[in-house]
Amino acid sequence: MTTMPKAMPEEDTPQSPTPETQAEVPAQASAQPPADPVPTVVESATPSAGSDGLRLTFVTGSKADTEFVFNGHALPFGRSIDEGLRFDANIDGKVSGRHGQFRRDDRGTTWLVEDYGSTNGTFVNGERVVKPLPLKHGDAVILGDANDHGVVIRVAIGDAPLPPETVAEPPAPATQSTPPAPAAAREDGGFFSGIKGAFSRYTERRQLNKDLARVHGELTSAKAAAGSALQTLGVALATRAVLGRMEFAGLPATVALNDAADESAGLDAELDELAGERETAEAAHDVALREADAAITEAEQVVSNAESAKTAADQARTDADTALREALAPWKSAATGAKDSTAAFLTQLQSAPIECDASETAAALRAAAELLDVSPDNLDGIRDTARRAADEATAAEDALDAARGDLKSKQDARSDADQTHRAALAELERQRTEIVGRQSALNARLAEHHIALGEVAVEKLPADFRDDDAWRAATTAVANRTAKQDEQADLERRLAELG
Repeated sequence: MTTMPKAMPEEDTPQSPTPETQAEVPAQASAQPPADPVPTVVESATPSAGSDGLRLTFVTGSKADTEFVFNGHALPFGRSIDEGLRFDANIDGKVSGRHGQFRRDDRGTTWLVEDYGSTNGTFVNGERVVKPLPLKHGDAVILGDANDHGVVIRVAIGDAPLPPETVAEPPAPATQSTPPAPAAAREDGGFFSGIKGAFSRYTERRQLNKDLARVHGELTSAKAAAGSALQTLGVALATRAVLGRMEFAGLPATVALNDAADESAGLDAELDELAGERETAEAAHDVALREADAAITEAEQVVSNAESAKTAADQARTDADTALREALAPWKSAATGAKDSTAAFLTQLQSAPIECDASETAAALRAAAELLDVSPDNLDGIRDTARRAADEATAAEDALDAARGDLKSKQDARSDADQTHRAALAELERQRTEIVGRQSALNARLAEHHIALGEVAVEKLPADFRDDDAWRAATTAVANRTAKQDEQADLERRLAELG
């Protein structure tokens, strides 16, 4: 796994003391952490370290078995920093809150590790860092105590592979004018042994994990193959009617298989019964739909006839009304004439009654009476015809409404019958699904019982059946499964011993 830091400009990187000035400072005050804020590191564009990037492989601690690639300028590390390599306070207890940093030198050609004056120190190949120390490809950097929950890191420069995971013996102490190192630095031999042991355990643990992953996959396949072979053998034994033999008669798998056979027969009978019910329901529904469709067709014809009758009755009523109006036309004309002839007389009576002449009045009234003395031919018969036509039109309209109501009732009845039928089919399907589910569960149990029977048969199968291909295949598969289980258990034990 490759972890990438966040980015910021290089000019914000803290300036560390030079080796020359560092040499004059006592070890405990060798380097101080940069002032807040903690510098942001430069992010690599890709997970590749290129030719001169820094590649850190974590051997122990919370980041064990991971890799961190960094191509920037400075990479702070600690348990409470905001940017850079942040360690877990619960697991990496020997790492300080702001422990130190990896950075390039002023020319950008060499990687250095610098300690900020941490409580438990920083070590390179067993040498305690008291001033910025150059790093080489393959160096081992320890944050804290390798023997007591410190963090072991292997350093790689660029993408070149790391050398074998061993560490050279620490060099003899050099005579120089530097202050005496702390006690932890003077015990390089014991500290080096811790580094060497950590690398050894890391290498062995990594290989064991690889082997365990491989064996786990192989065991999964072996279990599947053994299960399939044992099930085939169990089915073959059940089919060949050997379950009554003494070797198998009292086995739980045999009893279960016999019970399952009865249960399976019962489920098959239930499915057959449901199928019969469905077939009967479908046939009855088909008959009901045909009858309903015939009734709807008949009602539709009645509606059509009623619509035709109403149209004819409406036309007859219109014709009768027209005839009546034509018969009454002379009376209307006479009344209009009489009104016109008496209009002047009426006006005089209202405006100047004293001037009215009796003879003129009588003459006007006689003229009006003559106009009104008309009698239309067959007026009573025409009026009766109009009344009958109106009654027949009303009756035709009522008949049409009744026919339409009857049609809708038959259509609704058909729709209700269809919905009821669909609900019945859905219930039958629900029951069928429930039975099929029980069959599936039974088949799963049957597979388990066949496998259990096969497990016993691998050991107890009568000699006269041992030439069977199914028995030989099951025996081979079980032996392979057992071997893989033993191999996995051995690897897990060795990993547990490593801690």
